[in-house]
Amino acid sequence: SVDFTNPTNAYSSNDIDATVSVDNTPVVKQDYGDFGFAINSGDTIRGIQVRVEAGASSSVSLYTITLELSKDNGATWPVSKTVTAYDLAAADTDYFFIFGHGRSLWGTTWSPSDFDNANFRVRIGVNTNTTTVRTFQLDHISVKVFSDACGTTTSTSTSTSTSTSTTSTSSSTSTT
Repeated sequence: SVDFTNPTNAYSSNDIDATVSVDNTPVVKQDYGDFGFAINSGDTIRGIQVRVEAGASSSVSLYTITLELSKDNGATWPVSKTVTAYDLAAADTDYFFIFGHGRSLWGTTWSPSDFDNANFRVRIGVNTNTTTVRTFQLDHISVKVFSDACGTTTSTSTSTSTSTSTTSTSSSTSTT
């Protein structure tokens, strides 16, 4: 398995990055969880937004970034969104990528308990279109959950606190 270096650095937006060397194969993945959400059991989930702050250590023409969500502690990853980042030309510059929004359920239904620390995970996958190895820099990943409680829309936002790293071609998981 290819591990992110210092994956816990993605817990805050402070320009101290979790990094991984990538090329065009395989997709390197990093799991994040224990977000500490406090969503009332009677609330209705309306949307999920994941914000990624990331960049590259050197110019790269194309990165593919995929986010997957799990509501069973990573046993399955039934929903995902992908963004293609073109021309990350400025080395060591952070770019912001938004996945989902206040009305995006990512193609599935959600209940408040799905966001308990024991259940909810976000997995980021990354690769590039070049055979030259590049360093992907993940500065911050955060999640915002939008819910309705008694007709009032609320949002809960948090950063990450635990992580595991895997590659898409390996069945092994290393906990960091």
